[in-house]
Amino acid sequence: MARIDGILFGYRIFRVNKESEDILINALVFLGISSKIKSDASCEVRLNDAKRLREHLKGKIDFSESEVLGIPGLMLKNRKRYATFLGIVISVFCLFYSSGAVWDVRFSECEGIDTLKITEELNTLGLKEGKRWSKLDLGEIETRLLSSSDEVSWVGINRRGTVAYVTLRNKVDKIDRDNISYCNIVASCDGIVEEISVKRGVASVKKGDLVKRGDLLISGVIPNELGGGLTKAEGTVIVRASKEFYEFVPKINEYKVYTNDKTSSISYEILDFSIKILKNSRNLQPSCDIIEYKKIFYLFGRYKLPIARRVTVEHSYVTNTYELPPDEIALACGERLRMKVANELAGAEILGIRTYGSFLDEGYEMRARVSYLCDASEVKPIG
Repeated sequence: MARIDGILFGYRIFRVNKESEDILINALVFLGISSKIKSDASCEVRLNDAKRLREHLKGKIDFSESEVLGIPGLMLKNRKRYATFLGIVISVFCLFYSSGAVWDVRFSECEGIDTLKITEELNTLGLKEGKRWSKLDLGEIETRLLSSSDEVSWVGINRRGTVAYVTLRNKVDKIDRDNISYCNIVASCDGIVEEISVKRGVASVKKGDLVKRGDLLISGVIPNELGGGLTKAEGTVIVRASKEFYEFVPKINEYKVYTNDKTSSISYEILDFSIKILKNSRNLQPSCDIIEYKKIFYLFGRYKLPIARRVTVEHSYVTNTYELPPDEIALACGERLRMKVANELAGAEILGIRTYGSFLDEGYEMRARVSYLCDASEVKPIG
């Protein structure tokens, strides 16, 4: 196998008859050329030594000389195959360039945090695929993310090869009860207290009291006569509340009928570069939805590559209308109102519902006044 310097900078194979092997050895020693004679009386000589050996052997013995081998030989052989040559150049460029670029941003230990939102914030701050590591100040990005995010209390960004690993910690909020040291229980809605159960802390209301959102229900501050100090208030406060819901269904409805699809642009993103393959600069139709499709490439279906294909498609459409009969309007409005109540009051106990509906010139409207029981306890940290 050829030496690594020969592969990188090119080499030739010289071959002689077995009877002339001694002359070849003496020539290599005389010229100071480092090479190993093989069993078939041949040797590999670097490209910059081949000319000297050729001139020294010429006229003394018969010998054969191969074409240029190694990477220079490959490039010389394919010099007129422009696509192959371009592919080699791009591959070498990507190899050297990508080693200093961000290939991927991955999250770890981010429970309770919207990573899609954080990804957008990191992109705004400059941490994204294709960005050069040398142009990133990870400490500054961490500081700016902490100051701009309302979810993150701690962030750590570490580089491992070409991947940025982001570790986040969630801020202590009203839902994260287990990680709160001292807190009060306050009302999450307006209502009348029906039942109160205190596990820890001091009750600030009693059954029958009218409370408003934010009012103190169970205090985590212990009075001096009970020993004083702070604690994590725990308990359940059931209140009777009421709320009005509204829904409207129009009589005339519109729907889209798509008539034509046209690809307006195709581009490839390689690291931080964008190469446009197709760009249609014609004016867009007034009735047109523009949808962008993004495809990310993977090696062997597992390893994400810093290459993406974006295709923008224009979906032209016409708008048609249809009119619902009165009975279907009323049914549709009632179903929407029912779903709205069910979604918003999930987990509550419904005590009663009074509904009102009426036909209008434009459609049908419906209201519902709902009375219900719910747990109105909300944790509020002290300090």
